[in-house]
Amino acid sequence: MAIRIGHSSIDENGRASGGKAGDSTKKEVCIRTWYSKPWQYYLECIDNNISNIAATYMEIICNNDNVGYDQSQRLTLYNQLKIHKDVSKLTPCECDCSSLIACCYIMAGLNINPSCTTRNIRSALLATGKFVEYSDSIHLKDDSYAKRGGIYLKEGSHVVMSLDDGINSTSSSTAVSNTKYCVDVSSYQGNINWNAVKSSGISNAILKVIRKDLNPDKKFEQNWNGCKSAGVNVLGVYNYSYATTTAKAKGDAEKVLSILNGRKCTIWLDIEDKCQQGLGKTLIDIINTYSNVIVSSGYDFGVYTGMSFYNSYLKPYASQIKCNNFWIARYYNGYNKMNVGIMPNENYNPKTSIGRDIYGWQYTSSGVVTGISGNVDISVIYGSTTAAPSSSATNNTESPVEMMGKVNTSSSNLNIRKEPTANSAKVGVYPKGTIVQLLAHTTGWYRTDKGYVSDNYIIAATGKVSNCSKLNMRNKPHVANGNIISVLNAGDKVALLKKESNGWYKVKTSDNKVGYISGSYVSIL
Repeated sequence: MAIRIGHSSIDENGRASGGKAGDSTKKEVCIRTWYSKPWQYYLECIDNNISNIAATYMEIICNNDNVGYDQSQRLTLYNQLKIHKDVSKLTPCECDCSSLIACCYIMAGLNINPSCTTRNIRSALLATGKFVEYSDSIHLKDDSYAKRGGIYLKEGSHVVMSLDDGINSTSSSTAVSNTKYCVDVSSYQGNINWNAVKSSGISNAILKVIRKDLNPDKKFEQNWNGCKSAGVNVLGVYNYSYATTTAKAKGDAEKVLSILNGRKCTIWLDIEDKCQQGLGKTLIDIINTYSNVIVSSGYDFGVYTGMSFYNSYLKPYASQIKCNNFWIARYYNGYNKMNVGIMPNENYNPKTSIGRDIYGWQYTSSGVVTGISGNVDISVIYGSTTAAPSSSATNNTESPVEMMGKVNTSSSNLNIRKEPTANSAKVGVYPKGTIVQLLAHTTGWYRTDKGYVSDNYIIAATGKVSNCSKLNMRNKPHVANGNIISVLNAGDKVALLKKESNGWYKVKTSDNKVGYISGSYVSIL
């Protein structure tokens, strides 16, 4: 079912101007269903209150036949609204598509020019600091990610407003204080006003510690002291690695420790350089060598990389990596600017793709944060997965998961334990290749309905569309009119999240859409 949009286009004579004031056809300014157009941008307001007020004004205006379409008289609606906010008191007046959008957001409290056009309304809205922009096909090809008050724009042509939430919409205005945000910075950001950063809602930072020439980053000490002074937590430091041998890794780790000189924090090994792509198992040896130096010195250790790099070069050896803390980058919004108050869309969280919990998700490299000039990386932090075991295994904190796993052992069976520890009683086994519903994750272990299994021997379960040329993906695990959210092709691969009692699977596609498909058309890989 398509969402509703507020729409203004063409007067009663089918022209852009010259008609009678007001809506003579009830179609000049009206509510209609969303339609596909070569939209270039989707702009979403990050303040739910503002966007809802704007959408409410749009609904009321569209239902008032005193408001019509005429480009030559496009500001007469605004001129009446600035006198009185009561739409019911309007006398016959006119607007066009862009001035209508501007009026609704002006009435919601934004300071924008009512005379903006489809050529400059995008910059006007972004300049308020209340909008984030999307130009990817996921947000433009259909209305599934629409949010009430969102704007679809083709510059120089047309603009409309969403009046409903799409099926995959998420609230992007969650208060910053409710989310643990983190910036990571280097000398590239220049001089940072850490007090302003703290005031903007950022309470955590990860600092570049060392350069390629093994000298300290030029702003490291300044940033360390600035964070401490402003009360910003230094969650760690990172070392962008060029190591292609274990000897190089060991020397780099020792150099980082010498720069820190006893200052404790997590040390992140940044693994992503092109020189490391063809190393195979050697790359794992490099990580483990670096980890041994760091951990033996009493520091926490983690690995930073991009989702694609992890899946291509680390995931095949995941069980051999001496690290549970992974900080993963995935920029689902491209390089479009994102204000710090924008909650990342969890539909794009990389943890499902890489098949494990993560410490943090770096979701943009084009963040906008007061106190930092230019773009900055922003991450959302979920927390460490390497906390020391408690005295009782049952006290370990568990995080619920919705994921199906595949037993990936070199031997025939995977032991099932009563508690999440290798010393706990064995209560059963899963044969190699078994598909298991995972219910929760704790340090190093998944919980299933039979007990606990080591996460070293579980990989994400995947399926392939089979026995058909096209397969409907639905928002509920059954066939019903209007519940199709996507169409998959034969051979498409999906991540398996859950198997329902009627044989349907809850799945996630490669473009991160979540829905249900019939198990009759799935081959387990």
